[in-house]
Amino acid sequence: MAIPHQSRYIFAYDKTTGGKAWEIKLDNTVAPTAIVSDQEHLYYIDRTDHWTSYLMRRRSNEEEIRSKLVAVRLCDGGEVWTRDLAPERQALFLKNGVIVASANFSDVSSNSTSGLSAFDATNGRKLWEHDRVRATTRRGGPVRHIFIVGDVVYTPEPFDLRTGEPLQTLVDPLTGEPTRFELSGQNFCGAVAACENMIAYRSTPVGFKSLTDNSPCYWLSEKRPSCWISLLPAGG
Repeated sequence: MAIPHQSRYIFAYDKTTGGKAWEIKLDNTVAPTAIVSDQEHLYYIDRTDHWTSYLMRRRSNEEEIRSKLVAVRLCDGGEVWTRDLAPERQALFLKNGVIVASANFSDVSSNSTSGLSAFDATNGRKLWEHDRVRATTRRGGPVRHIFIVGDVVYTPEPFDLRTGEPLQTLVDPLTGEPTRFELSGQNFCGAVAACENMIAYRSTPVGFKSLTDNSPCYWLSEKRPSCWISLLPAGG
């Protein structure tokens, strides 16, 4: 049976010889959005495939959906650790030794704001979890608007990457009071691209906003980005 956008295998090739270095047959399946890596390890979600999960939900058998977060060595594919994972978590982010699991990038169902889980990449220990986050629910799927800059994860509301605590990252220019980062605009059917000081995104045309100053959003009305990633704010 073919499963679109999912695979029952993960494999690696040797960059020097071009030969297959190792291969892992999964218990279930993995999606491209559920694979991340650092210099030494690869992390992925081994989960009941999307179609079977959909049928289980329709039959009110969600407890039978299987999902786990797995870490393996890049050098030989050997397993380092594995952790059970909530079935709503279908995509991964990795930054500064922290793995963040979220809903799927293009999920526009009720699961799309189902929260975040964060794990220590070294040993798989759960650092924090939010059952529900206030994500951007405009067209395109809210999880496309999750991004990490430094030690802050944005949903686009900001949270501390290691503790999950909400952050007041800006100052209101009128009141002088701390305020939270907000992303405004329309037609959010693309992904957010971020660098140290700013973000760029599709908001009908190109939209961009500072991450460090409480400035408004700006638009280049004559430019239209694609529905996925076609904006690179290189160098800030």
